[in-house]
Amino acid sequence: MRMALPLAPVWALPVALWLTAAPAAANEATPLRAVAGVAAVGSTAGGGLSLDVRLVLNGGAQLGLGVSGQALRVAYFGGQTVHGAAGGEAALILLLPTWRLSGFELDLRMSTGLRYLGDVGVRAGPHGSAQRSVTELSYLAHVRLAESYQLRAGAALVLEVETTPTVAVADQMQLLTVGLGRVLSPSLLLYANVEAGGTYGFDGDNGKTVLRGSLGLRLPFGADARSPF
Repeated sequence: MRMALPLAPVWALPVALWLTAAPAAANEATPLRAVAGVAAVGSTAGGGLSLDVRLVLNGGAQLGLGVSGQALRVAYFGGQTVHGAAGGEAALILLLPTWRLSGFELDLRMSTGLRYLGDVGVRAGPHGSAQRSVTELSYLAHVRLAESYQLRAGAALVLEVETTPTVAVADQMQLLTVGLGRVLSPSLLLYANVEAGGTYGFDGDNGKTVLRGSLGLRLPFGADARSPF
């Protein structure tokens, strides 16, 4: 019963937002537009690879799914340090444009999903695995620079709630993010992104600063190469 409390709001909010955006897409017949992306990601704890695919709805809203795999030098299971972990994550992604003006756009972006982590270290820890619900809420500005560049900047709040082996707030992150994309062709965008901030979880057991980065490619299908991401 305790697990239902943190998980229910995580899945209810993106569904409600999607229902708000869906009528606009249903009222007009437009060609299918989509954006796919692949990125190498890294942080102070480790690195991995992420993939995502999104439908671009009328009005610029995006709805999609992302998956990622990670290899971590340090992780925390039940508040206990684990040296050497591997994990996978699947998340629902929703992006809603809130304001636009000639090459400038403000977007509300939310992702929410589940993460599984397993201990693969040489020394066995007190817990062999952990499961978390992960929700990230960002407010981002996308600015088109000249004909080939796009600047991305904003702030993100991340909440990770561990549901196994304990029920606890594993991470609360407050991050500033900045990135730059370059259009290599009408169907390819290369981008780099950096995020930095602080995190706190497990009653201070893993309180620290965070630095994350990504280098990726985005491929539009019937959409603009500089679609927000």
